[in-house]
Amino acid sequence: MIRSYTDKDKGAIINLLRLNTPLYFAVSEEKDFAMYLDNFADNYFVIEENGTIIAAGGFNYFENNT
Repeated sequence: MIRSYTDKDKGAIINLLRLNTPLYFAVSEEKDFAMYLDNFADNYFVIEENGTIIAAGGFNYFENNT
């Protein structure tokens, strides 16, 4: 099931990041990712299988104000 991210998902998603560190992500990226989840996760989603989060992702966009 794909659903919107909620704050209660943060620990599981940080754990997914750690499973992919250092092969795909630097250790130093975890702090920035946690800040992103706290402040910019309006369009972030998780994929659950049997109640377990197995993937996550999202997008951000900026409106052109010119």
